[in-house]
Amino acid sequence: VALLESLAAVAKTDEAEVAARARQLHVSRLLRSSVHVRSPVRLNMPARGSLTNLRPVPQARRPMVSPGHTLLRIRAVGLNFRDVLNTMGLYPGDPGPPGADCAGTVLELGEGVEHLLIAEGVFGEAPGCLSTYSLGPAPLLTQKPAAWSFEEAAAMPVVFVTVEESLGDLANLRQGERVLIHAAAGGVGLVAIQYAQHVGAEVFATAGSEEKHAYLRNLGVKYITSSRSGKQFEEDMQRFLQESGAEGVDVLLNSLSHDDYIPRSLAVLRRGGRFMEIGKRGVWSHTRMWEARSDIMYEKIVADTMMECEPWRYNGYLKRLLTRVGSGGLKPIRMRAFDGFEDGVAALRFLQRAQNVGKVVISAPSRMLCRPEARALLSGGTGALGIVAAAFLVEEGAECLSLLSRSGQPGADMKLRWEWLQRSTASVRVQKCDVSQESAVLTLREALPGTLSCLLHLAGALADGMIPSLSRESFQRSYGPKVHGLHHLCQLPFEAGAAFVLFSSTSSLFGSPGQANYAAANSVLDSLAPHWTAVGSRRARSVQWGPWAEAGMAVEKGTVQRAKASGLGALTNTQGMSILGSVLSGEESLVGAVHVRWPKFLRTVYTSPPPFLEELAAEARRAAPGPEEEGADGIDRAALAALPPEERAAAVREVIQRFAREVVNSDDLAVDAPLLESGMDSLSGVEFRNRLLKGFGGVRIPNSAVFDYPTVASLAAFVDSQLGSCTAAANGAAVNGAPNGRAAAEDEAAAMAPRLLAPLNERSAGVPLFLVPGAGLQAGGFHALAALLPVPAFGVSWPKDAAPRTSWPTTFAELAERLLEEIRAAWPPGPYLLAGHSFGATLCLEVARLAEKQGSRVELVALLDPRSIYPIEADVGGAFGASGLAESLALLSQSVGDGSKYAQHLDELAQAEVSDHPAILRRLLSPAALATLEHVHETSQWYAGLLAAAGSAAFKSEGLSARMVWLCAAETWKEPAGTESRAEALIREFEAGVFQSNAEVAERIVAWCGGAQALPIQVPGGHFAMLHEPHVIKVALRLCHALVEAGTAEA
Repeated sequence: VALLESLAAVAKTDEAEVAARARQLHVSRLLRSSVHVRSPVRLNMPARGSLTNLRPVPQARRPMVSPGHTLLRIRAVGLNFRDVLNTMGLYPGDPGPPGADCAGTVLELGEGVEHLLIAEGVFGEAPGCLSTYSLGPAPLLTQKPAAWSFEEAAAMPVVFVTVEESLGDLANLRQGERVLIHAAAGGVGLVAIQYAQHVGAEVFATAGSEEKHAYLRNLGVKYITSSRSGKQFEEDMQRFLQESGAEGVDVLLNSLSHDDYIPRSLAVLRRGGRFMEIGKRGVWSHTRMWEARSDIMYEKIVADTMMECEPWRYNGYLKRLLTRVGSGGLKPIRMRAFDGFEDGVAALRFLQRAQNVGKVVISAPSRMLCRPEARALLSGGTGALGIVAAAFLVEEGAECLSLLSRSGQPGADMKLRWEWLQRSTASVRVQKCDVSQESAVLTLREALPGTLSCLLHLAGALADGMIPSLSRESFQRSYGPKVHGLHHLCQLPFEAGAAFVLFSSTSSLFGSPGQANYAAANSVLDSLAPHWTAVGSRRARSVQWGPWAEAGMAVEKGTVQRAKASGLGALTNTQGMSILGSVLSGEESLVGAVHVRWPKFLRTVYTSPPPFLEELAAEARRAAPGPEEEGADGIDRAALAALPPEERAAAVREVIQRFAREVVNSDDLAVDAPLLESGMDSLSGVEFRNRLLKGFGGVRIPNSAVFDYPTVASLAAFVDSQLGSCTAAANGAAVNGAPNGRAAAEDEAAAMAPRLLAPLNERSAGVPLFLVPGAGLQAGGFHALAALLPVPAFGVSWPKDAAPRTSWPTTFAELAERLLEEIRAAWPPGPYLLAGHSFGATLCLEVARLAEKQGSRVELVALLDPRSIYPIEADVGGAFGASGLAESLALLSQSVGDGSKYAQHLDELAQAEVSDHPAILRRLLSPAALATLEHVHETSQWYAGLLAAAGSAAFKSEGLSARMVWLCAAETWKEPAGTESRAEALIREFEAGVFQSNAEVAERIVAWCGGAQALPIQVPGGHFAMLHEPHVIKVALRLCHALVEAGTAEA
C-alpha cells in the first residue's frame, strides 16, 4: 500500500528523479556548493598609512623567476615589527612591500642558483612575501631544519641573525657574564635568552604584561622587570643588581627608546660594557652615545643592510642556525599562528598591540593536507591530469608519490612537467598497472613500500557512441578503469583516515550526448563517495569535473570550444588544483566543479530546464540578458514572423548558419555545405538541435534533423515553413488562455521580476564590476570596454518586457534599490565595484550610498564622464520629455558600437515633418531595430524624469567610504563646431543644454567624497567616443589601474 501511495504521489509530479524514504518523497536539486575555494592570494598594499590598507586579492599569476632568484610556494611568514611600521608608513626610507621572514617550498630556480633544489623546504628572506607564490633572492635562502615545521622555521631568520651577530660576533657574550635583554618575550628576546643560557650567561629581562613575566620565569629567567615604565625598571634593576652583587650588566640588547629607557639602561651598564642597539625609532647616534658614555662599545645591528649588501654573509648565519639546531643549542620559539593571508591584517594588528609572546606567524598550510612522510597513490597518474595533480601535490609538500598507468610512461605532451618532477627532491615512482585487472593491483600491493595516505583516482577511458550503438564492450571500456579499478584499489593498504579523491565528470551531473556509458561509470563514483562518508568507512570526495583548458580528455577530444558554445567554461590547471585542495579540506562529499554561464547553458542545452536545475534556473532568470539580446539566442521571433516571406527566409537562414558555425567552431561554413562533412557529428548535432528548438520556440525539429536536412539552406527552408503557423498559434493561445484573478497577478509579478543585469564578458575569476549606462539604460555601449577588463563585467539594461509601465520604479531611490538587490543576487559575498557612464554615474553613487547605509562594502565607484551629479540645476527631465525619435536615434548612434546603422537615417528624418518620423522609421528599420529604438526613447524619458525629480530636491551627502575615481572626457560641446554629422549636431545641442561642466562636477563630487579634493583623470575622446575604439583602450587602462589600487585585480 505504501509503495502504491508513493507511486501515485510521484505520478502527480514533473520530477525525473524521486526517492521514497520512510513514507516521504525526496527530490533531487542542484545547489551551489558551500566549499570555499582557497585560490592563490596576496596581500595588496595600494598605499601606506593604515594596517587596513592591506587587502587580500587573488594572485592570478605566479611571478616569473629571474636570475639569482627562487620561486617559492610560501608556507609561512614570520612577521616583524618593521612590517607594522612599514605598513603604517613609519619605517625610515623605502622598505619595499611588507613581509620578509618566510619558509616555503622551492618551485623554480633562476639562472645561477646551485645551492637549492626543486621541491626542497627552505627558509630565509623573500621581501614582499605576503602571497601564496613569491620570489626570493637565492643567497637569502637555505634548507630549513628537517625536524622543524614551516611555521617554526619562518619565525626564526631575522631574529636568529640579529642575536647571533649582536650577542655572538659583536658582544662576544661569555659564560658568567650578565646580559640585559629588553622586550625579552618577543622573538629576538626569546632567541637571545636561549643564546645566553647556552653560553652560561645570567639573564636580566624586561617584558610588558604579567603573562609575559610568568612565561619568562618558566624559561628560567630570575630577574624580570617592566618594559613599559622607566621608573619601575630603574627601581627593579637597582634591587636586582644589589641582590646579585654586581656593579652592572656586561651586555645590553636594547630595543626600547620611550620613557628614557636608553639613559636608564646606560645607568645599569657597567663600565666598558657592550650596548647592542636593534631598535628602529629613537635610536641614538654614535656621537650622542660617545658624549654620554665614551667607555662603552656601541653597535647598531641592522639586518636589512646585511641582506641587501652582504647576502651571502647573511646566508652564512642561516647555515649557522642549522648547526645550532643539529647540536641541540637552539629550539623553536613560541609563536601565535594566524591561518592564511586573509588573516594578515589581524596578525599585524596583534603584533602592533604587543599581544604576542614570541613571534607572530601567518601560516599558509598545504592545500592538499600533504604530510612529508606519507605516500600518495594516483591511478591514471601518467595522463595529463595525473601529471598536473602529481606536480601540485609536490608543490604542496608531498614527498612520496606512486603514479599508476597501463603504459607506465608519461605522455609526450607533459614532458616539461614530468621533467620538473624528475628534478624535484620528491620520490616519484611510476608503476605499470592496469587497475581494471585485479591481478595487476594485487601484484602492485606486494611491491608497495608501506601504507598509503591518499588515493587520487583519475583512471578513466572514453568510448563515445549514441545509445543504440553501445555494447557490453563499450560499457566495459568505461567501467573497467573507473568502477572496477576503484574496487580493486580499495584492496591496497591504506592508513586510517586516508583521503579518497575520485575524479568524476559533469557527464554524470548534466548528462552528455554520446557518453551514456562514461556518465554511468562516473555516477557510480558519485554514489560511493557520499555512501562511504555517511557510514564512516572512508573519507571520500567525488568531484564532477567540467572541461579543462590545458589538460585532460576534453582537450584531447577537442570539446572545449563546443562546451564554451553551450555556456560551459574550461578550468585552468591552477583553478582546478585550487578546487581540488578546497574540496579535500571541505565537508562536502560530492561536488561539481565547472564554470557555467547559466542563462546560456540552459538556453542552449535544454528546451526546458529539468526540475533538477530549478534553483539555478531561477538565478539565471534573475540575471537574464538585457534587451539588446533580442530574445533567446538573439532571435526576435515575432519580428521574424512579421517579415515578408523572402526577407524572413533570408533571416532564418542567417540565424541557423550562425548557430551551425558556433557549434562546429568554424566561420567558413557555407549555407549549402553538408553539415556532417563540415565538422558536425552526432554529438554536436544534438546540441545544434537544442539550440534550434530554443531559438525558434514552437517549431518542430526532429532528432534526425541534420540527416533529413543536411545543409543550412535545406534546414532553414524547413524551419521557415513552420514559422507563420507557430506565431499564429502562439498569438491565439495568448488570447484564448489569458490568465485572470490570482493567476494573472502571479504572471504579472513574474513578468515584473527584476532582470537588469547581463554578463558583458566571459571572465570568471575576480570581483565583478557592475557597469551602469546613461540615459537609455542599455548596456550595449559597454561591450568594447568589458572585453578589455581583467574581471567579470555585468551591464545594466532596462528590459523591454518590464511591462506595464505603471509598475516601473517611480523614484530614483526605488530604481537604485532594485539595482542593488540584483547586484547582491549576482555577487552575494561582496564587496561591490561600480562604474557608471553619464547619468549612470549618478545612479552608481546612489546605489553605493544605499549599500553602505545597509552595511555592505563598496570598494570602488568609477565615474565615467559624469554630467548630472546632484544637485541638478538644468531641466534634464524637460529636455528629454521634449525630445523625439530623432534625438533617440542620435543617442543610439553615439552610444552603441555599431551606431552608424542608426545615424545614416537621420538625414532623411531631418527633411520630414516630426509627425511623419514613426512611419519613416518603420520603413527604414527592421522590426527588431525599431523596437529597440522605441524602447530606448521611452526608457530615456522615464529615467531622466526620475533623475530630475531626485536632483531638484534638497541634497546632502554624508560622504562615501568607497574609493572614487573620476574619468573625465573632453567637453566637446564647448568647442567650435566643425564638420559633423546630423547625429553629432543633435547630441552637441543636447549636451550644451543639460550637461554640467568639469568645475560643476568637481564641486559636487567633493560632497560625495566627504570633502576630499576631487581631481579628474583625463581620458581621450568625447562623452560617447570614450567608450569606443580607439579611445576605450585608455579608458580600460585607467579603470584597470583603479581596480588594482582598490585591491581587487592584479597589477
